[in-house]
Amino acid sequence: MNARVNRARPSRRAFPRIILAAMGLLLFSLSARAMDYPFHQFSRQYTELDGLPNSKVYSIAQDSHGVLWFATRGAIASYDGEVWTRFSYPDRLPRTEYRMLQADSSGGIWAATRFGGIGRYTDAGWTSVTDGPPLKGRYNIATSFLVPVRGEGDPLLLGTSLDGLWAYRGGEWKRITTGDGEEISSVSGMARWRGGVLLATGRGLWWLDPDSMRLVRPDLDAPDGEIAGIAVESLGADSSRIWLAGRDWAVKIEGGSYRRIARFKPLTGASQFTHLTLLPDRHGNL
Repeated sequence: MNARVNRARPSRRAFPRIILAAMGLLLFSLSARAMDYPFHQFSRQYTELDGLPNSKVYSIAQDSHGVLWFATRGAIASYDGEVWTRFSYPDRLPRTEYRMLQADSSGGIWAATRFGGIGRYTDAGWTSVTDGPPLKGRYNIATSFLVPVRGEGDPLLLGTSLDGLWAYRGGEWKRITTGDGEEISSVSGMARWRGGVLLATGRGLWWLDPDSMRLVRPDLDAPDGEIAGIAVESLGADSSRIWLAGRDWAVKIEGGSYRRIARFKPLTGASQFTHLTLLPDRHGNL
């Protein structure tokens, strides 16, 4: 059952330029010009009073029509700049909260649970894709995922907090390791780049080779240590802009080197929050 909530809202053109999912929902903008100013000058907060199903927001995605989708406690919601629509979880999907969202090129929305169960929403409704890999440990949860883009031969990828990267293809899950057979324990985010996938991990940046399905170090000038969020913008002609974020920093990689664009204090109540959702605006802002 879907419920629509009308509220007086600014147009889509007024949408802020960076989105961070934390204890509530906070929208704000970061650019090279904004790095010396406090967040409150660029922010607009949304709560249940505005139409958000719950102020605990786990994930955010934007579909091909520009509509924003939110995975919250108890429900998934969409917002087109004027109207909030709430989507209750159907009986055919596992009765658990969906904490990650992703849009595909055909307009579908994929939703993943904290243990890797995945469903997909289209105009025909919800369908179950997989119950998830055999994760072990109470605190081992799914942290990120990427949907297939090249048809049935392309795997669905799932990042986890303790088991690294998993690939789902042909109805089976397989854990992905490095070229030396080493396993990456923590994955906080993924983004497609140069035919493969860049991974933000607790041990810096890695790249998944699509041919060997192994993890290697990319030929990039990037920060060392824990990376909590990643986004890649295609600039055309095999050129791209890569955004990375840590607990208190954000950088932009362009032209072969990276530049720090912001340093900030963690949001109140988010001291243990290690996975960031980054949405660039395609104009050089994050």
